[in-house]
Amino acid sequence: MIHFYNKDRKEIMVLRNFSFDDIGEPRINFYADISYAIYKASRYISDFKVYFDKFLKELGLLYDGKIKATQLIPLERMLEIYFEQMEYGHILVTIKLNHFNMDYAMLQSMLLIKYEIDQSFLPELIEEISAVLNNGTNILK
Repeated sequence: MIHFYNKDRKEIMVLRNFSFDDIGEPRINFYADISYAIYKASRYISDFKVYFDKFLKELGLLYDGKIKATQLIPLERMLEIYFEQMEYGHILVTIKLNHFNMDYAMLQSMLLIKYEIDQSFLPELIEEISAVLNNGTNILK
């Protein structure tokens, strides 16, 4: 599981039940569960593993102060995660959970959450993402 916490170490989002498949390009499948204030939402997401690999690398660069922002935006945009460096080691985290409905017109609903963390939360997040991706690499071999 991959946990996203706010600055008070309250869990905001969990990515769970990872599975991997290799139909052409390696894919990662998981559930994103959000619990924030009175709102709770869950989405099943399937995306290319390469986007997670890029996000993991950029989180390390963000932690080292080499870049100012990173994002994870799966191809179908059902989940969007943004990390933006602020002053004094603070990081603004933005999470969007989207729902699209294609009927006669494209309808969209979105749960948008913004909160701050400090840089000390990144090593644990990097470790959790790395563990999931390493497990997936072993499965795909």
